[in-house]
Amino acid sequence: MTLARGRKPLDPDEKAERRQASLVKYREKKGEELRAAARLRMQKNRAALMEADEATVRRHKRLARKSSTKYRDSNRKKIRASDTERRAQKRLEHSAEEESTKQDPKGSCAPGFGVRAPRAMPDECREGCGEIACEGCACICTASSRWLEHQHYRTDAWHAAGCPA
Repeated sequence: MTLARGRKPLDPDEKAERRQASLVKYREKKGEELRAAARLRMQKNRAALMEADEATVRRHKRLARKSSTKYRDSNRKKIRASDTERRAQKRLEHSAEEESTKQDPKGSCAPGFGVRAPRAMPDECREGCGEIACEGCACICTASSRWLEHQHYRTDAWHAAGCPA
C-alpha cells in the first residue's frame, strides 16, 4: 500500500462543518447580490410606474379640461337660447341696485345721490296724462322720499339737485 500524497482526508464531522460554513458565506454573498438586483428591479419598476402615472394624470387633466369646456359651452348656449328676456331683466335690476347703493367715497354729493349725475327724467308726467306740470299727479323724490306734486315741480326737476327736500 502506498502512502497518499498531499492532505490527509478530513473526518466527516469537520467536512460537514466546512461545507456548512462555505454555504453560509455563499448565501451571504449571493443574498447581497440578489437583494441588490431586486432593489434595482424595484427602482426601475417604480420609475416606470411613476412615469405611467404622470402620463395618466396629464391625460386625465387634459380630458377633464376639454370636457368641462365643452360642458360650459353647451350650457352657455342652452341658457342663451332659453331666457334672453329674463337675463336682460336681471342685468337691468343689477345695474339699478348698483346705482342705488353706490356712494361717493368723498361724500361730496347730496344724500341719496350716487357718484354719477342723476339720470335725465322725461318731461311728461309719469302717471300717463302727458302734461309737463299737471294737477293731481305726484311722484316720490328719491332724495327725501317725499311725494311731490307735478304742478309745483317739473318731472325732470324733482330728481335733480334742485329738489326742495
